[in-house]
Amino acid sequence: MRKLSIAVAILLVAAIGAVLVGPSFIDWSEHKGAVAREISDLTGRRLAIEGGVELALLPSPRLRAEKVTLSGIDGGASPYLARAEVIELKVLVGPLLRGRISVESLVLDEPHLVLETLADGRRNWDFSASRDGNRATSPKGNDFLERLQLNDVRVRDGVLNYLAPGHNETLTVESAVISAPALTGPWQIVADAVWREVRLEAVAGVAGLRAEQQRRLRLEIDLPESESRMEFTGSLAHSNSGLTLEGRMVAKGGDLQALGDELRPAIFAATELPSGPYEVSGDLRWRRSNWSLENMAMEVGGIGFKGALEGPEASNGVAHLALTAKQMNMDRYLESREDAMRLLRLAGVEALGSTTLEMNVETLRYRGRLVRDISLTGELTGSHLEIESLQALLPGGAGANFEGSLTIEKEEPILRGQTRLEADNLRTLLSWVGAEPEGVPASRFQQLRLDAELEWRPDLLTLTEFSGRLDVSNMDGALALAL
Repeated sequence: MRKLSIAVAILLVAAIGAVLVGPSFIDWSEHKGAVAREISDLTGRRLAIEGGVELALLPSPRLRAEKVTLSGIDGGASPYLARAEVIELKVLVGPLLRGRISVESLVLDEPHLVLETLADGRRNWDFSASRDGNRATSPKGNDFLERLQLNDVRVRDGVLNYLAPGHNETLTVESAVISAPALTGPWQIVADAVWREVRLEAVAGVAGLRAEQQRRLRLEIDLPESESRMEFTGSLAHSNSGLTLEGRMVAKGGDLQALGDELRPAIFAATELPSGPYEVSGDLRWRRSNWSLENMAMEVGGIGFKGALEGPEASNGVAHLALTAKQMNMDRYLESREDAMRLLRLAGVEALGSTTLEMNVETLRYRGRLVRDISLTGELTGSHLEIESLQALLPGGAGANFEGSLTIEKEEPILRGQTRLEADNLRTLLSWVGAEPEGVPASRFQQLRLDAELEWRPDLLTLTEFSGRLDVSNMDGALALAL
């Protein structure tokens, strides 16, 4: 009896060993078609494994597959949703016994993920839609998504594409670590990536990935070269027109010029930004190619602005920027010709292309005196500002109106156009521009009404073709003042 028990035990151990170790001796490449069909049944998408397949159960279930592709949807620009050169998967045994799939580790080598929104509103990552585009939900597939837990996913040398009608963005992921209690979320992602030649360090949290859900999104992006950071907290949602992003955005750093240098390959042209610390915040809304930043607060080079920014319209490609500022110190920038040039170029707006501009400044310090109630409307294209209307109250109570342009020529700002000036305290105005009326009786040079062609440079003011009235005398001619 004892010998029989020993024999049974030996056979049982051998049987268990054969079950656990046997898979290691099987050429699973011959069975990869069956594996692909099972996964296709779970996801509703065709899975192709062109390379080899290895499967083992000890010390824990693990799978390695090469050249794996998961198909996209009919009508999409990309034939696949995802592909990878190598997939290495390890699964925990305990959760399997409880009916759950807990991925201990998943390594993806050279993966390519293509997220695509079609013109009819379908999304290739929506597994609840059948292949013919009907909303036929697969209970088996949905149950699989709910039961799959990702503890540690590592990406090496990956690429992420987002495609929509008229839109194509690419993000190269050098490395990433991802975790999620279920494929439906929430997801936690830490990645080192490159976008339009700009290196990024990103941390993201997404609460849920169901197509019909509005998901909470938290995103932090660091730009290591300029030591800049962007933080976003809000929501990500789907509609028939694509993705919609809404929330609060804050961007800040120690040197705006360094940020411009770092972002130039992605956004800016050859323009340089002013140096110094900066911070921009606002309510961001983005939908495909349309975006806006409302309730914006911006501090650049010690100047604080509030306002709103609307991205370029699809119809004409023109953006709109509205800004208000309590005070500006122009003397500070004109002390450094280089900084003045960078400020006037306003490179952050240059990145938008053509931009209509509305700007109001309560007080501006220039040449040691205050210019008040400045109001400007115009259109900015690159380094050229076409001024539709510029109004200001100059020292001495003089009212000024201007229409013309502000350009950069040979590294020098130049203001040209038609001006109208009305002054009831002309002596104060002349003193401000450094043209004291020496030897003129105090009763003269009190009032001025003037229309003229104006050209201003930092060191010279020229008035030509002017006509007007000085005190009680009519006059015309030209005038040049060194500043």
